[in-house]
Amino acid sequence: EPLDLTRGTAVVMPEEGPHAGRGVAERMLAIGHPIVDWIETVGARLGSAEECARLHQPPGSVLLTIERIYESQTRVVETADLVVPADLFLLVYSGRMGAEG
Repeated sequence: EPLDLTRGTAVVMPEEGPHAGRGVAERMLAIGHPIVDWIETVGARLGSAEECARLHQPPGSVLLTIERIYESQTRVVETADLVVPADLFLLVYSGRMGAEG
């Protein structure tokens, strides 16, 4: 999350304050930057020796990779690159379709 956007707000530290742990969409909405678009790109690959060691997985384990980008009307407000053991996580996505009214 861009510090130039969050500096001086109640969401500057994502795990502290009145919006602690609420997720990027709620925190950005709280400071006037609602999320209007997002994309997550999910893949799988063999983990490096260092990644497997840090994740307490056997060498050569399959890892899920997730690249996440959240955008407000005017800019990218969050990017994240996540790597998790494929055998320990299930990814579930959902969302509403069409216009609300």
